[in-house]
Amino acid sequence: IRNQWGKEIYKERKFDLISLYHKFIRETDNERLVDENTWNDLNMDSVFSLIDRNISAIGSQYLYSLLHRYEKAAGILSARFNQYKYFSGNKNIRERILVHLHKLRHNNVYFIPNVIFQDVPKRPKFYFIFYLLAILPIISISLIFYSPIFIFISLPLVITNIFVNYFYGRRIAGYFADISYLSTMLRVGIRLSELDNNEISQIIALKKLKKFSVALNKKIGWLVIDKSKLDDITSALIDYFNYFCLFNIIFFIHSIEYISSNQKKLKTIYELIGSLDSTIAIASYLKSVPYYCHAELNHDNNIDVKSIYHPLLENPVSNSFHIHNKSALITGSNMAGKTTFIKTMGLNIILGRSISICLAKEARSEERRVGKECRSRWSPYH
Repeated sequence: IRNQWGKEIYKERKFDLISLYHKFIRETDNERLVDENTWNDLNMDSVFSLIDRNISAIGSQYLYSLLHRYEKAAGILSARFNQYKYFSGNKNIRERILVHLHKLRHNNVYFIPNVIFQDVPKRPKFYFIFYLLAILPIISISLIFYSPIFIFISLPLVITNIFVNYFYGRRIAGYFADISYLSTMLRVGIRLSELDNNEISQIIALKKLKKFSVALNKKIGWLVIDKSKLDDITSALIDYFNYFCLFNIIFFIHSIEYISSNQKKLKTIYELIGSLDSTIAIASYLKSVPYYCHAELNHDNNIDVKSIYHPLLENPVSNSFHIHNKSALITGSNMAGKTTFIKTMGLNIILGRSISICLAKEARSEERRVGKECRSRWSPYH
């Protein structure tokens, strides 16, 4: 973790998984999102990969979505920028956070949004039958010691449960891994909430959700037992209860109902962890750039940048640009850098209005009010 600070992380990025969280939430406020044509024209996947120093899969998903969203509140943008400076200057708390987030580095963590951002399976209408099928084999097998005739009752019940576990279990098996990593997320959230820090807003919010996280993690405990860490006898007993007494199905029905009714809190925990990781990742990225600034917003029809540059160029030529209350026509010969300059402005607009940084020494842009919406004049929509 310490060696990676301030350095680009080279890894295979599966954008179909990284974009999963964004796909679930992008319908909520489409007008504030960077459209896909603009995103692709500006090669924003490469810009994301450059900034993506996240240690967790959740952090990568959150950052990807964050870079797609125009933030209209100047206070939120300022708060984000101040957090970058805070983590840059507080190595101890930063590294302690990252050690906990390291547990969420696996690719399977990318599937957590499937459980908390979309509808989960509803409890079966006649779910009480599963409870009945679970307890009857235990009773009948116990009664064999009193009368051998109960063996003829136990055998059909066990066979029935094997078939139920096979057919219904296959339908819900895909959720078991997702719930397992949901449990990991909850444990990480609990550990982060226990850090002795009252300055980081995400940790303060996680402290308030600790009681809920502990309670839910207990409810889903049976489903997320790691049998590889158990002895053979204990592991065999768990398999026995799952196959013959439907314990896995019973706990799934019980857990999924609780998960469904508390998805809002789970979304909040997911986003707090993602925000924390992506904030540290951006701070790490800023450590590697020549200079940067926080783009200020104004109401004066004024765009003013000094020494702005393109992040994807190895040796970028910086440019200064000032325009007040008018448009501009950019001319020049082929290969002179017109397109590069326009793209430099465009992607810095997105960076400024999403993660609150601009790759320039100074940057000021106009904030225009359109009805109830507040948008930047720099926005690709204009």
